[in-house]
Amino acid sequence: MKIQIMKSDERKPLLCEKKKKYVGVCESENDEPKNGVIHAHRTSEGCSAWLVVAASFLCICVLDGTMYSFGCFLDPLMAEMKQSRGTISSVGSLQVALSAFVAPLAAWLV
Repeated sequence: MKIQIMKSDERKPLLCEKKKKYVGVCESENDEPKNGVIHAHRTSEGCSAWLVVAASFLCICVLDGTMYSFGCFLDPLMAEMKQSRGTISSVGSLQVALSAFVAPLAAWLV
C-alpha cells in the first residue's frame, strides 16, 4: 500500500483554516477552555435576518392560500359577478398558470 502526501494547495482546507478566513479566529481542538468556559466567536446578523424569514413566510401563506383555496370562493364569486362556473374557474386556472410561468423568471432575478 502506497501513501501519497498531498501538497498544501491540493488538499481541502481544514475547518480551522475556514474559520480563520471567514471569522478571523481559529481555535485548535487541543486548546482547553479557560475557567471551564468555551468562548465562541460568532458574527451576528441581528434581528433583520429573522424579519426577512417571517415576512417571506407570511407572503407565501397569503399568496398560496388565496391561490389554492380558490374553489372555496367559487360560489360567492359566481353570485357576485353573475358569470358561469367555467368563466370564474378559468380565472383561477389562469392565476395558478401565471404563477407557474413567472416562477423561473423570479428565480433568475433572485
